[in-house]
Amino acid sequence: MSNHLSIAAVTASLRDVLSAVANDPLPVAAAYSLADTQISLLPPDRAGQNGGRNEINLFLYQTQHNAALRNLEVRTQPGELRPPPVALNLLYLVTVHPRNDDELLGHLLLGRAVALLHEHACLPRDRIAQALPLNDLHEQTERVRLFPLSLSTEELFRIWSSFGAKYRLSMAYQAEVVLIDSAKPKQFVPITQRTIRVVQP
Repeated sequence: MSNHLSIAAVTASLRDVLSAVANDPLPVAAAYSLADTQISLLPPDRAGQNGGRNEINLFLYQTQHNAALRNLEVRTQPGELRPPPVALNLLYLVTVHPRNDDELLGHLLLGRAVALLHEHACLPRDRIAQALPLNDLHEQTERVRLFPLSLSTEELFRIWSSFGAKYRLSMAYQAEVVLIDSAKPKQFVPITQRTIRVVQP
């Protein structure tokens, strides 16, 4: 389990992964350089305002309960009362805004971003630990994994229209699972009576 910083820790970790887009290992022409790429965490209608440089926007657009771990049992000591953790999946929209609206450059941006996220489909524990001070998500037993989502045309329309923004080239990802533990102090029920039964052979 982990503390309430865990959602922000996943976002910060993914932002750090995407920041490597600027370090494109392939030699390309200056017109298609990704060195000026910045990573933003804005709603779709506010991203891409600076047309003079490349931008990749990472936006958490939905959180969902993880059905498989929703009723996860927590091992406790005898007499200890402890609520189960909140198990969440985080849904992200990764959108590219190429410099000067160059669509081919946008395709290069998306390809590089997809490659990096694929390489880090299982977020390393040390990256999570360093992404945000005081978070302890890296200590939970379950690893945080990243999966690309296939959204239908209707789903894409609903997402973009809800923000009043024009569609831009993008991909959706799901990060799972994040277990947020209760901050409520542990409570113990005193054992007032103990019964010992002897079974005769």
